[in-house]
Amino acid sequence: MKKLIKVCLIAGIICIFVGGGMTAAAAVLGGAMAIGNYEKSYLWSDHWMDVVDHVDHNLERWDHTWDEPDSSHDDPSLAVSEANRMSFGDIRKLELKAGVGTIEIVEGDTNGEVQVAFADDTFYDCFREDDKLEIKLGRNWKMTDLKSHDKRGNIKITIPRDYTFHKVELEIGAGTIEADKIYADSLEVEVKAGELTVSGGKVGSLSAECSAGSIYCRAEVAHEIEAEAKAGSIELLLAGSKEDYNYELRCRAGSLEVGGSVYEGMNAKEKIDNGAGKTAELECSAGEIIVNFES
Repeated sequence: MKKLIKVCLIAGIICIFVGGGMTAAAAVLGGAMAIGNYEKSYLWSDHWMDVVDHVDHNLERWDHTWDEPDSSHDDPSLAVSEANRMSFGDIRKLELKAGVGTIEIVEGDTNGEVQVAFADDTFYDCFREDDKLEIKLGRNWKMTDLKSHDKRGNIKITIPRDYTFHKVELEIGAGTIEADKIYADSLEVEVKAGELTVSGGKVGSLSAECSAGSIYCRAEVAHEIEAEAKAGSIELLLAGSKEDYNYELRCRAGSLEVGGSVYEGMNAKEKIDNGAGKTAELECSAGEIIVNFES
C-alpha cells in the first residue's frame, strides 16, 4: 500500500512539472514556437531525477515513521497498575464507553465490590451515580487523536464471581474488550471499529450492534435477542437449540446464518414462528451474523 502511495506521489509530481513546462512554453512562446523549440522547453528534465530522488528519500523517511511504533504507547509503566485501582460497592449497572486499548473484564475475589484498574487514570472519567458505575473516555481526548493499540486506554475491571448486574452496557471504538463472563438482566454491546468478546455468562436480554468491527458472544439468553451488523461481523453461540426462538430476519446485502441455515439476498425478509418463548430479531446491512447453539 505504501509503495503504491509512493509511486502515485512521484508520478503526480512529474505530471505537475511536465504540465507546468508545457503550459509555460505555450503561453510565453506561442503554440508554434513551443513545438519548434521542444527540446529547449524541457531543459528542466535534466534535473527531474533529482526531484524524484528527493521525494523518494522523504517518502522513505515517512515509511519509517509510519511503521515505527510510538514508544509512549508501549511504555511498560503503562500496564494496568494497582496504584490506579478504584473500588465501588453496591453497583447494579455498569456503563463502559471505551475508545482504544485493551479492556479486560474478569471475575475475582473482591469482597462484593467492582474494582477498576487503569493504565493511566487521567485517560478516562470514572464515576458513580447511585447504583450505576460509568467509565468513559476523558473529555480532553478525541478518538481521531488516538491509535487502537494505545496502552494508555488499558483497563482491568474485576467483578465478584457470579455477580448479576441489572444492566451492562459495553461500547468500544477502535480497541478491544474481552469479558470472561457477564451475568445481567440486560446486556448491550456496541462495536464501532474494534473487537468485543464475551466468553460466557447468562443474560435476560441481549442487544448487539456492530458497525465495522467484530462481536463474539457466548451466553445463555433467557428472553430476547436483537442484533444488527452494519458492515461488521457478529457471532453468537447460544445455550439451547434453534427451535427455542421465534425469528424475524432482515438481510439487505449481507449474510445471516442461523443454526446452519443461511439467509441472504437483497432486501430479504423472513419470519419464523417456532411457537417458542424467546425471540430473536436479526438485521444485516452489509456484514454478517452467525448464530450457533450448544446444549
